[in-house]
Amino acid sequence: EYYTIRQLAEKWGVSIATIWRHEKLGHIKGQRIGRRVLFPKEQIDRIKSLKATNRKADKNAKGALIFAFAAGVAGILLCWFGTFSEYVMYVGAFIFGGCYATSVVLVPVICRQSFGTREYSVIYSRVSTVFNLIAAFAAMIWAWLGSSFGFTVEFIVALAMLVVILLLGLYIFKAAAGYKKDWTTE
Repeated sequence: EYYTIRQLAEKWGVSIATIWRHEKLGHIKGQRIGRRVLFPKEQIDRIKSLKATNRKADKNAKGALIFAFAAGVAGILLCWFGTFSEYVMYVGAFIFGGCYATSVVLVPVICRQSFGTREYSVIYSRVSTVFNLIAAFAAMIWAWLGSSFGFTVEFIVALAMLVVILLLGLYIFKAAAGYKKDWTTE
């Protein structure tokens, strides 16, 4: 038994573009007959595993979020309490860099996993704009905090922000299933 690409997309509730993408990547193999591409019935079992792969990607993003949180907390604490040694502060800054780098990569991943691919470029551009505006004012805000209240307050605020980011990220992963169907065709 064979399925057309449209039948396959309807059967599994994904877009035709998703089926084409997985066919192009070699996850599923269609048989070309004239201008049509047909998929043998046994390919359906592989499509089920593709859905499981999406759940694994979701867990990997959660793991990355937790890693970023842990690296951020460790980096901040080493810089805060490591003033006795400049090397400890360098290590803390390096570890915090892992938090920053992971966070930069994680934002588009979370955005795509949360909202899917429909209107992704519009949604991500808005999210990215907000993050970049916040970053534009962050230096002034940190300078004001440091000059007004001292470094201890800066470190406490940074730790509190990391906790808020972790909780928001975990909430987004939990709630994504509920609002993803409104935003995506996958």
